[in-house]
Amino acid sequence: MNPDAALKALAEPHRRAILQLVARDPRPVGDIAGHLDITPQAVSRHLKVLHEAGLVDERREGTRHLFVVNPGGFSAVQEFLAGFWAEHLGRLKTTLQDHDDPADELTSVSELFATEVDLPAPAEEVFRHLTDPAAMIRWMGQHATLRPVPGGAFEIDINGVPVRGRYLELDPPRRVLVSWGVAGNPALPPGATQVEFTLTPTPSGTRLRLVHRGLPPDQAAIHATGWQDFLGRLAQAAAGQDPGPDPWHQTASPSN
Repeated sequence: MNPDAALKALAEPHRRAILQLVARDPRPVGDIAGHLDITPQAVSRHLKVLHEAGLVDERREGTRHLFVVNPGGFSAVQEFLAGFWAEHLGRLKTTLQDHDDPADELTSVSELFATEVDLPAPAEEVFRHLTDPAAMIRWMGQHATLRPVPGGAFEIDINGVPVRGRYLELDPPRRVLVSWGVAGNPALPPGATQVEFTLTPTPSGTRLRLVHRGLPPDQAAIHATGWQDFLGRLAQAAAGQDPGPDPWHQTASPSN
C-alpha cells in the first residue's frame, strides 16, 4: 500500500480527531459530528477520504453505517516512518562517528515515545491493570506472568510476540517502571528498553503518561502506533467495559 494517501489524509486535523473517536468503538456519522465542531456532511467527506486511504472501515448494523479504525491501513505509514528514521538517524550516527574527537563518538541511536491519555477510572484501578495478570490481558496480550515487585517478572504474550522484562520500580498507585524486550529478537532483546507509566489523579479519573525509552529506530513507529491502540483499550478496561477482541491480533502488535 502506498503511504501517500494515508499521510495526506492524516495531515488534516479534523481527520485525526475522527480517527481518535473511532479508534475504540465503531461510531455513526451523527455521533462523530456531535463530538466535533463540523457538520455531519463534513464528517462524511472526511470519512470518505479516510476510507479511500485505508485508515477506516465501514460496518453495517441493520440500517446504521458505523465507522472504525482499520489498524492494517497504517502499515504503509509505519514502514515509511520506520525507514525514514532509520536512514536519517543512521546518517546522524555516521556523521558524529566521523568527528575528529573520539570522545564525541555516538555509540548508539535510540528513540523515545511519550504520550498522555485521560482514563475514566481511579488511579488504583489503572494501577491494577498494570500489575494484575487477569486485568492486564483484558487490554493487552493473551497471556501474562506478572510479579509486581522490583526485579519481578513482567512477561506478556501479545499477539504471538513474547514480550519479556522485569518490574524495575513501583510506587502504588502512582508509578510503574518496567523493562521491555522480545524473546528471540536480537534487535530488541528482553529488557532492552524501559516503559514508564505515571498516574496522576484528575477530577474525572486518572491521567496516564507513558514513556517508552531506548527503542531502536526501526521499532519506534510500530511501538507508537501499538501503544495508541492499547491505551485506548486500557481506557475501556479500567472503566469496567469490555474492550472486545484486539483488532491487532495476528495483524500487528507493538513489538513486531
